[in-house]
Amino acid sequence: GSLLQGLELQVGTISDFHVENKTSNEFFFKLDSFILPGLIYHCKSSGKVTCEIIKTIKAGSTDLTKIIMEQVFYHSKDGTRVPMYIVRHQDVPLDGTAPALLFGYGGFSINIMPTFSIENIFFVEHFRGIYASANIRGGGEYGEKWHTGGMLFSKQNRPDLYGAAIAQVGVMDMLRFQKFTIGYVWCPEFGCSDDKAYFENLLKYSPLHNIRVPANPSVQYPAVLATTADHDDRVVPSHTFKYMAQLQYTIGGSPKQTNPLLLRVETNAGHGAGTPTSKQIDEKTDIYSFMAQNLGLEFNGGKSRQLTKTHYSSNIASTKNIYSKAVGFMKSKNILTSYPETKQHMNP
Repeated sequence: GSLLQGLELQVGTISDFHVENKTSNEFFFKLDSFILPGLIYHCKSSGKVTCEIIKTIKAGSTDLTKIIMEQVFYHSKDGTRVPMYIVRHQDVPLDGTAPALLFGYGGFSINIMPTFSIENIFFVEHFRGIYASANIRGGGEYGEKWHTGGMLFSKQNRPDLYGAAIAQVGVMDMLRFQKFTIGYVWCPEFGCSDDKAYFENLLKYSPLHNIRVPANPSVQYPAVLATTADHDDRVVPSHTFKYMAQLQYTIGGSPKQTNPLLLRVETNAGHGAGTPTSKQIDEKTDIYSFMAQNLGLEFNGGKSRQLTKTHYSSNIASTKNIYSKAVGFMKSKNILTSYPETKQHMNP
């Protein structure tokens, strides 16, 4: 076929496409981006498609006209050009002085598109940070070749490059993920440890099996906050439980490890979908408090820094309690049978 007409739209993601039936000459869709909460379009097709905006979604009092979104490309270690979106306040320079929050997924041929998230804008606006979303290989942004370029034998890790890491509902045990709930359907993506070749490859980067005290005495693990939910039936919580138990035992007692290693368990919750707004707010508050404390961030230029510290201190206490309960749960289910007694190192 050939292109009949293009629509002049902002850079963003089209979703929620609705049409009454296949003979209708009108349709609706939503357009949003990292800096656009949403525009609802009403379009008519009678030879030529014409569209008008019928609703503009607002983001409260946030002045999004001062937030910049741009796409850049960087070179991976094999020379591949990888796209990345960067979102920042217009007054924040790209000179390496601003804190950066880097998001990556890279799996299952899932496209990570520019969509609006108030939590990312919160980071950009109140911490004067830079939000970066890298379209790393493993996703489907450039077709199946891009997907296969980040699966099976094509994965790398460099945790030492980060100041802090937020590991949300992660697959940490790459040797046994297929043993729980729907984990077996991930074998085409990761490979299965039942196969010798895949076993050896998975063992190289499995988070649980690659926890070691850094050989360089001047290097330590970044501050880690691992999150999970006690009713997650997609990525079962034992992944995060075992990872944090091993991390605490191997790294937590090291004198040079001053960065905190914390676990956050959401109760009566699953993998994320359908989580009540109140719990989402609680989780994001904990995450940003953790980031502020460990990266030395100032909320609103330092005007509310003490509030952040106070909240973080109370969060440490609750996290210790949650961690103790998690370890008890693991022992009761024999999840820790093959692991030594867990050491706790929770002080910030």
